[in-house]
Parts: sequence; structure tokens; C-alpha cells
Amino acid sequence: MADVKDKLRLKYGLGHEPSDSEVREWSAKADSLIREGVSPEEAGRRAARSVFPDYDRISLKAEADTIEALLDAARKI
Repeated sequence: MADVKDKLRLKYGLGHEPSDSEVREWSAKADSLIREGVSPEEAGRRAARSVFPDYDRISLKAEADTIEALLDAARKI
């Protein structure tokens, strides 16, 4: 679980490590948006803006995982 939290923190420039409940909420919202036809990357961004109060707070230079990889990891919680 810590791995997906850190990956979400890096991908979305969060100033905190997401909680378990935040990861589950992000995953559910992103999955729902994808089912509605939103592209995975856009769905992940929209869900992150909705769930994480400090979305895009810091700029981190790191290779980020795909939304599909993050959702797969989040589903294992």
C-alpha cells in the first residue's frame, strides 16, 4: 500500500502521503470516470483534484506510473 501512496504523491504533486481512504476514493472516482469514457490520464487527474486537497502543490521531477498501473495497485488495498 505504501508504494501506491508514494506513487500517487509523486504523480500528482501532493504535499502529503495519501491515506488508505483517500487512495480508495481516488481509485473509485477514477474508475467511474473511465467507465464514462474519460481517458485514463484525465480521469486520474480529475479524481486527484477532487480527492486530494493539495493536488499539484509541489513539482516533482519523476517518471510517473500510468493510471492503469496505479489503479491496479490501489485495487489491492
